[in-house]
Amino acid sequence: PLARMAVLADYAVRIIDPRTAFATSERFPNVALSHDWPDEALEKDPLGPRSAVVALTHDPKLDDLALMEALKSPAFYVGALGSQKNNDARRIRLTEFDLSPADIERLHGPVGLDIGALTPEEIAVSIAAEMIQHRHQRGGPGEHGHHRRGELQWGSGYRRSLHAVRDTAELIDELLAKDYRRGVDVVHRETPGD
Repeated sequence: PLARMAVLADYAVRIIDPRTAFATSERFPNVALSHDWPDEALEKDPLGPRSAVVALTHDPKLDDLALMEALKSPAFYVGALGSQKNNDARRIRLTEFDLSPADIERLHGPVGLDIGALTPEEIAVSIAAEMIQHRHQRGGPGEHGHHRRGELQWGSGYRRSLHAVRDTAELIDELLAKDYRRGVDVVHRETPGD
């Protein structure tokens, strides 16, 4: 469910799993698949500031290798599925790798916002929401760290609404200008009533 949720949120998704029985195009249509070991896959195609990594296998041989590479990268979000107890044990294991305490502190685990999620689909929503929240946080890493909603915590509800509209319009203008300069085609979708 997380891969589908991420595709809906306009992320380019890559599944990295050397277990070919699990990482199949039937299970994960429309996403890139890698059957390399996680550390090898991430060395071949490094993570950047617009990357997010979520370890989901519950297998330390796979998850820890992915996390080791991801925590050393500029990825804006690194998370791992599992209970608090499992994540505490994972953090102890990660100290055995060439990671600083600050690197390990970047790990989100248990992964996802605490919304009381129970089903795989609800857990996927909580993980995607936390990724999006972290990507847009003021001062967060990556190109999206300029989040403007911090201003919205002040003033009356009316002022917050005006800021939101103004800030959204400014952000759209900036994005359109950047896309235009890069030569990217921007498509306007008409909504009913336009």
